[in-house]
Order: sequence, then C-alpha cells, then structure tokens
Amino acid sequence: MAKPLLVEDTPTPIPSALPILSASRFGQPGQFHADWCATIPTDVPWEAINSPRFWRVVVQRIRIGDLVEVRSDDLTRWGLFLCNFVEVSTGAINLVPLIEREFKAAEFMPDATGAYVPRYLGVVDGWAVIRSEDEVVMAKNIRSQQEARSRIATDYSKPAKPIFG
Repeated sequence: MAKPLLVEDTPTPIPSALPILSASRFGQPGQFHADWCATIPTDVPWEAINSPRFWRVVVQRIRIGDLVEVRSDDLTRWGLFLCNFVEVSTGAINLVPLIEREFKAAEFMPDATGAYVPRYLGVVDGWAVIRSEDEVVMAKNIRSQQEARSRIATDYSKPAKPIFG
C-alpha cells in the first residue's frame, strides 16, 4: 500500500523572478498626481460631470492621473474619479468613477418664524440670513447656524430709530 502524500512532502515550487519596482516610480502622491475638489451647484444634474464641455474652464489645470473629488453643494452626492484622458486644445476630459455615493439630504432644526431666518445654502455659500417675506439672502458665507442666528439677533433685529417731529 502506498504511503499518502502529505502537504509537507510536496516540493515547494521555486518562484520565478518577479520584477522589482523602480525607485523612480515610487514617491509622494503630489509628485505623480494632483487632488482636486469640485463642488457642483445643486441645480446642475449630476450627469453633467460626464460631459467634456462641463470641465472646459478648468481642463488646462487637470493632468492624466489626477484624482477629482466631486460633490454636490447640498452634499447629497459624492464621488471620487480618476482622470484618464485630457485634451486641453479641445477641452475633452474623461473621468473614471472610483467611488460614487448618494446620501439623504441633511435635516436642520426648523427655526421659529420671524422676519429673518437662518438657512443652509450649501458647501460653497454656507449658512445665510434669509428675509422671510421675500426669501432675499441678506448675508451668506456664515460658518454656523448659531452664528447666523447671532447675526439675526444683532444685525437684523435692531429697533427702528424714533422719528421726532
């Protein structure tokens, strides 16, 4: 009867020589690509980022191999893309999606109604003070909801100056 072949008894194959990575191909990320972040206005459809025309104003800054982070202004969509083609003379660009995500819109605590209310306008414009009667933006680029409330209390809630006859 033949003795069973055990794993320990099998000869280990000698690996073939694998190539070695050249030192010139290894370095800091900024040496090989740039990282960009584009914030898309909320009223622009997400699919617009696939149009070469969409990027024509910034195409001269992007290189093949760059990473482009794209997010909607209201932060309901986000994606990370790799640029694998750029042609500056025609404005053509091709972005390959690496990761894409869609999120539920953030819900903010409603404020008491008044003549002015704070509202979040998105990543680019931040918090704003809105006049309730006609939805006019009185101030924007405010860092927090609390700061917007403070601006309403100090800048927009001053009593009218008395008029003397």
